[in-house]
Amino acid sequence: MPPNPIIHLYQPEFEHCAAVIACNEAGMMALRKLLNETANWTVQRDAISVFANDGEGYELVLVLLGDDETNMMPHPYLNNDDSAPGRWSEEFMGEVRARLGLDPETGMSVEGQA
Repeated sequence: MPPNPIIHLYQPEFEHCAAVIACNEAGMMALRKLLNETANWTVQRDAISVFANDGEGYELVLVLLGDDETNMMPHPYLNNDDSAPGRWSEEFMGEVRARLGLDPETGMSVEGQA
């Protein structure tokens, strides 16, 4: 049985900090396929099921946005919400999720909930 695709995404804590994608080979191949399909305009939004190293699964969603839409997105830093250092508010995350076509409350793919 092939190993589960494991991908850990570490977003930058502050401006100029590195963002890191750490994965096993199966995770890298799944991510590569997702990127290739989106880069070739096969889809503008797609998702893959991946796992953390504790066995918990989640969807990794890739959304291809236009330049104007991309510029409207909030900054990705963890310290973006001064009211809760290191965490984003639920309201803020709901807005981000809705812009990306995800369920604002759960963060799950809307298509996957049908």
